[in-house]
Amino acid sequence: MSRTRLTATATPPRTAGFTLLEIMAAIAIIAIVLVGVYRLYAQSIRMSGAAQFYTVATLLAQEITARIDASPNEQPTDDSGDFEDEYAAYSWKLTVEDLESESFSDADTKPRKIEIQVVYNEDEYSYSLQTLRWFSD
Repeated sequence: MSRTRLTATATPPRTAGFTLLEIMAAIAIIAIVLVGVYRLYAQSIRMSGAAQFYTVATLLAQEITARIDASPNEQPTDDSGDFEDEYAAYSWKLTVEDLESESFSDADTKPRKIEIQVVYNEDEYSYSLQTLRWFSD
């Protein structure tokens, strides 16, 4: 039987793995990228809220216009109000202005400028719709 002899030999230093400097550089790069991604995310949330407001406000302003058109015998007047429970944070203001012109002086109907302003959360967002309507005197 042969005997093998075990001898202690010095192991070379490990070269596998990352140094502290490499890890710190990687963390810094990741942090810079994450800050940019967070800003884009926050901006997209704000833009989504604004888009939702303008979509809803347009429909609500058209609802007020439809109410005016549904009663052609009534002259619209300056008014304001809100949209009840479903759109409690929204309010509206109606402004009516007579338009004067020599072209319309002999006409049986007179044009009126109607402006409907829809506001969300007391002027956080504001939308204005202007239209002309013809009403008989």
